[in-house]
Amino acid sequence: MTERKDMDVMSGLLRIIGPLKWKIVISVIMGILANLATVAMIFFGMMAVLNVIGFKTPLELTYIIICMVSSVIVRSLFIYIEKNQEDNLSLSSMSLLRDKVFKALRRLCPAKLERHDKGDLINLITADIGTLDVFYSGTISQIFIAIVFSAIMTTLIASTNLTLGLLALMSYIAMGLLIPLVFSEIGKRNGTDYRNESGELSSYFLDNLRGIREVQQYDYGESRLAGIGIRTKKLARTEDKLKTLEGFNVSISGSSVMICNVVMILAAALLFRNGEITFTEMALAIVAMMGSLGPCAALSGIGTNLRNSIASGNRILDILEEEPAVDDITDKSAVDFNGMSVKNVMFSYDDVKVLDGISMEIEKDSTVGIMGPSGCGKSTLLKLMMRFWTPDDGKIKISTRDLDYINTSDLRDLEGYVTQDTQVFHDTFRNNLRIAKLDATDEELVEACKKASLHDFIMTLPDGYDTVIGELGDTLSTGEIQRLGLARAFLHDSKLLLLDEPTSNLDPLNEASILKALDETKEGRTIVIVSHNPSTLRTADKVITMENGKTVE
Repeated sequence: MTERKDMDVMSGLLRIIGPLKWKIVISVIMGILANLATVAMIFFGMMAVLNVIGFKTPLELTYIIICMVSSVIVRSLFIYIEKNQEDNLSLSSMSLLRDKVFKALRRLCPAKLERHDKGDLINLITADIGTLDVFYSGTISQIFIAIVFSAIMTTLIASTNLTLGLLALMSYIAMGLLIPLVFSEIGKRNGTDYRNESGELSSYFLDNLRGIREVQQYDYGESRLAGIGIRTKKLARTEDKLKTLEGFNVSISGSSVMICNVVMILAAALLFRNGEITFTEMALAIVAMMGSLGPCAALSGIGTNLRNSIASGNRILDILEEEPAVDDITDKSAVDFNGMSVKNVMFSYDDVKVLDGISMEIEKDSTVGIMGPSGCGKSTLLKLMMRFWTPDDGKIKISTRDLDYINTSDLRDLEGYVTQDTQVFHDTFRNNLRIAKLDATDEELVEACKKASLHDFIMTLPDGYDTVIGELGDTLSTGEIQRLGLARAFLHDSKLLLLDEPTSNLDPLNEASILKALDETKEGRTIVIVSHNPSTLRTADKVITMENGKTVE
């Protein structure tokens, strides 16, 4: 995670919601006016008391009461508009932020998902964005309201007496700046730890959820449950530290309000005794001080919450500012598939060499098998062919054109890719299949499923193709999930079909059926099959053997 200064994080978060800046401005203006109305209400109340007990006031009692009632009504109106704007800003900012985060993830994927903890990403999309709801809808407006309102009140009190004005300014700075900064700095480490530990727990829990069958099969539940417990307790301890710090923050903030008021009362009384201000000026200065500490008091209590927001914001900015492993290509002319060539390709993951000068020719309308042990770079080569990454050195070309000069959308149309881990969505079979072709007809769905030996199974289900698949595909076997992935590939009907261990989870009968379907539909299509099993490659026109990132003659 990139370490940024707090102000850089806050300014970065504000830039994200730039289109909503007028909502913030309106909220701030309404907040300032509401607080001024509050002071006016107290001010006129004190003036009424002074008038009743015989002190001379600028207005008669009748007008004072009218002004006081008007202040109450106007304050309610301003508060209503302010809260309405805050709620609107909350919904709009969360929508805008989620849109930007999802667009960033789409831009970074699939490489991002290959190299990033998925549980941590889920935590970012849910918890971190949720944390920023308070920042956008409350914290930002509170900061601006406190700054502007304190400046106005300092000027008003200083117009009565400069000393009292300076004292008020010092109180505002202490309440609205020093206390939040101190508690924010104290909670800096805990806030960051909380976000990291929350992501770690989410990731671990997701890992257990995905592997629930294996956990049950091997009676590994107690151990995994203990792991959840350890991470939960660790997170709870960090949360307790934050809550304790928040309690101290509230306590000190409340005490500071009392201290500031007492100091103002003593200072005003001393000035009155020395004849520097009148009794009315003394009373009104004290009332103004008591009625104006609200915004700064609210600000003094956001120290720990602000730290959580900054920690979450820092993680979100990491995603938004991260450069993709490869950029989408959009401005090139279309290309047809006339074969693929791999020339001296080298590639490393985190300085670990995976492919070491590999070369091969894949002719149009041929079936090429790539065989080798696990870890030899077979799957990585297919991902480079899909341009999920670019080679460190060497070239991969389609029809003599480098992949870096083919539009990404055209490349996705030309290539179909089936991995060992097919993603299944909690939706109907029909919609899961149509991911590969949104406008596919029912006849095309049936034909694709027949080729993947999946149609007969679907027809045994109560709702056929409208049967809803369980979350994470938990109502299907691994073989059925793999056949669903193959059906998508057949439906996509691309010129180049890349298959990564396409029959690894199938029994011999279904494997033979799939291979037969591939062989029968290979006309006009080039197929690359990766497997460590020689029987899977028996229909290939040629087989290339890989070992340690190189081809073996």
